[in-house]
Amino acid sequence: MSGASEKRIERIGIYGGTFNPPHLGHRAAAEAFLSQLSLDRLLVIPTFLPPHKNILSPVSESDRLEMTKLAFRDLEKTEVSDREIRRGGKSYTYLTLEELSGEGRKLFLLVGTDMFLSMNEWKYPERIFSSAALVCARRENEIHSEAEILSKKSEYEEKYGAEIHLLRNQVIEISSTELREAIRSGNRTAGMLAPQVMEYIRRKRLYETEKQ
Repeated sequence: MSGASEKRIERIGIYGGTFNPPHLGHRAAAEAFLSQLSLDRLLVIPTFLPPHKNILSPVSESDRLEMTKLAFRDLEKTEVSDREIRRGGKSYTYLTLEELSGEGRKLFLLVGTDMFLSMNEWKYPERIFSSAALVCARRENEIHSEAEILSKKSEYEEKYGAEIHLLRNQVIEISSTELREAIRSGNRTAGMLAPQVMEYIRRKRLYETEKQ
């Protein structure tokens, strides 16, 4: 009887990124994340200023936000959040996770392999690991070995008491840099962008002055 009366824990996925632009690879990763982690809700959060990247694009954060909303608008249990854009400054992950933490919820943070392997170098990694379970999404043509990833997984578990999951999915391999160049050059983007995102890019004439 006591088990039946216990409050159910909501499982919330966090998927951050520049989404410059959001493409079908992002969408596929989100779908696998939702399914394999049995999420109740997924928050897709475009960064304002990523600490580990330099955005040299003329595309504004408001345009990245609108494109992300279009890319994920019909994905069940998913919403796009502007919290990091509204907060401004560098988009530190530990701050976002602590803002979203609360009783009755469990957070899962999705990251790519490169990010996963360097998380001990992020700002306050111990606060990240204490706020959320980490979910590492591997790419199909990954340069990193399984042994390297498993070694890092063990390190985080021992050092931080981290909970870590490895996402197994068929990733659509798309380079954002190459995609922006294809848009700028007028080359085909079929199979890389959702039609509604491409239409937004054309209407706003985004990436036309992109410098590689």
